[in-house]
Amino acid sequence: MIAKCPGCGAPTTAGAFVCRYCNSPLSGPPRGQPTATAAAGQGGRAVGLALGLTVLMGTISAAGVWVTSRAADPGAPGSGGGLLGGLTPRQSPNGLLAAIPNTTGGDDLLVHFYHDDKYHLARLDGLGLTKLWESEHGEKVSTDAAVTTTTAAILAEGERLRAYDLGDGHQLWDVGLVADLQWGDNLRLVGDTVVAWQKDKSLQAFDVASGAVRWTRKTHKAGDRLLTVAGKVVSEADGDPTKFVLVDPKTGVASPPAYVSCDKKRDAFSASYEYLQQGDTTPDGNSLVLALGIHELCLVRWDPAAAKAVYSTGIKDSIRVGWTERSGMKVGPNATYLGGDDVLLAFDHATGTQRDLIREPESNFRVWQIQGDAVLALAWPDHDSSKLSLRAIGPDGAQRWTHRLRATDSSGRDWGTAAGPDVVVVWQTDDDSKTVVVERIDLKTGQLLDTKPATTASSIAPRVYDSLATPRRAWFLAIGDIATIDLATGAIDHT
Repeated sequence: MIAKCPGCGAPTTAGAFVCRYCNSPLSGPPRGQPTATAAAGQGGRAVGLALGLTVLMGTISAAGVWVTSRAADPGAPGSGGGLLGGLTPRQSPNGLLAAIPNTTGGDDLLVHFYHDDKYHLARLDGLGLTKLWESEHGEKVSTDAAVTTTTAAILAEGERLRAYDLGDGHQLWDVGLVADLQWGDNLRLVGDTVVAWQKDKSLQAFDVASGAVRWTRKTHKAGDRLLTVAGKVVSEADGDPTKFVLVDPKTGVASPPAYVSCDKKRDAFSASYEYLQQGDTTPDGNSLVLALGIHELCLVRWDPAAAKAVYSTGIKDSIRVGWTERSGMKVGPNATYLGGDDVLLAFDHATGTQRDLIREPESNFRVWQIQGDAVLALAWPDHDSSKLSLRAIGPDGAQRWTHRLRATDSSGRDWGTAAGPDVVVVWQTDDDSKTVVVERIDLKTGQLLDTKPATTASSIAPRVYDSLATPRRAWFLAIGDIATIDLATGAIDHT
């Protein structure tokens, strides 16, 4: 038997088939090494092989978590009856896929876990963390690419696209993909169509009810996030990646190609759709915000109804956005916010006018979260990237408060935030107490309302591998624990 896990290097247990800390098979080849990326406000999740661990934009999905003896003891305090009825190490949850509204006004959880050398799907009670059902089908491929309707969950599992009934977990349909998905954000639900952007650059649309293929397009490259706007799918134009089209999800019919740039000379090399760094949709879903360019950014707001740009604005400041800097840009109801070297900027949606919220030499800023009328920014000094702080900034640029974090990784590894009623909830690993600590901060004043551990102490500092939040509740997975937090009261339950 090997002495150390080939995936994470943890000591192994006699007779174990998989690592108790990361779920790597102890008889198989080594896992891939994780690649750190920035967080994307609870979202952007990578899809990988069961033997690989991919970390995406601050939200990190582990290949497995060991459920401690608390989960196996139905009478343990806070156990909610035991996660999945008291799982063995080979049945450990490894990913939070989606939150599902239930009939009581709360939320249930859709999760993946590892069992019999395959990944299974399960629905958990979001409060008690007990199993409601478990799927009978599994794959040796882990995925975080999932979308849900009111009645079904649709998952990209390897080179298969499968739908499961949310009521009891039985499989509704199973169809083949051309290739697997590299990124979880490349699976989108658009009306009654699910669209998958695959590794081989294929863009395919499927009927939600039957899984039947509606249309297929080939693209110039496979990006990290499939964009949709005003009920249409955004794709590059046929034969001209410098332009984009809007594709009808049912028919596959594309709009006339659109060209966007901040360069009046139409310099396609420096600022065109081919060099899209990051894109997002305004909260109303009716317009696009695109960050284009190579050496300097061009910010464009595109109105699909008018088929033209509302504005195109060149940015001279050093702003890094893209798949490695997903917290570089956030789109709010009235403005787009960008953070970079020495600056935090706001661009008005109506005019594109730039406002400097912060200019501070020898500092770095990333836009972490937009909550109410406040922008939460992650900040650290140039000389020490481990000294992280959350800053709350008002719409007028007034700095409301600064909160120093215990976490030291700016990508969002081992920590995260969620929006509660007039509060910011922060969870982060604490190396001193060997727990995950939850803090609640008053959004307006920055007052620390309470601090409490959300996990039991362990021999090593727990690492947060995945998290998910709704307006009511947040959950996270750590080595040894799955925890849920009531965002209104701060109450915590964990296994």
